[in-house]
Amino acid sequence: PKPFIKRSSSTVDRSTARGLALGMPHPGKYTDECLTLAPGDSLIFYTDGITEAQSMHGSQLGMDGIQQVITELPGAN
Repeated sequence: PKPFIKRSSSTVDRSTARGLALGMPHPGKYTDECLTLAPGDSLIFYTDGITEAQSMHGSQLGMDGIQQVITELPGAN
């Protein structure tokens, strides 16, 4: 899955990189992406299984849920 970027301003972006998932042993095409991280920014990697994490009511976290959790993380300041 594409990593999230939590900016020191508390905004959350997603990488626009395309290609295979990190760690996949497949000889394929890869692309480079250049990101600029400022002091206090965080690059957040995760596994695809986290989107399927369920609440005690049975609803899945999903991509929106992950982004919400990341938004609520305290900053590095």
